[in-house]
Amino acid sequence: MNSAQLAFDFTPPAPIIAHFDFAAHDRAHWRVGMVTSLPCFCKIEGGDHRYSQMLPGVLEAIDDGLASVRIYAAPEYGSWMEGYPLHLALAVDVPLRNLGRYALNTDLQRIVTAGMLADGDPALGAEVRARMAGMHEREIARVA
Repeated sequence: MNSAQLAFDFTPPAPIIAHFDFAAHDRAHWRVGMVTSLPCFCKIEGGDHRYSQMLPGVLEAIDDGLASVRIYAAPEYGSWMEGYPLHLALAVDVPLRNLGRYALNTDLQRIVTAGMLADGDPALGAEVRARMAGMHEREIARVA
């Protein structure tokens, strides 16, 4: 029977990836005027149900790792929400890390690029309202 000699090395391995500075990465990515999706976390009154909704918005200010985001949640900005109470509200002290970078509102991006943020796009608003009315009618017919 042969005996094998075991050697143990308890020194920690060298890091494979150097520490990544997410805060610096976020500050480098975001600029005032960029379109984002802003998470809105809610709790339903009278229960323990919680949900989040991503709201379309535009960055108005950045201070270190925090942003101020104006919410654009109306059909004239490509959003299906009619009469949404947070439309044009300013969300403040939003961590840059929480801002959405993907699946953004392309209609809102087009409106920002065209310089139409003041009033949005009335033709787009009519199109969104018509599309939502058609969806509502189909849903009513489906359950009837």
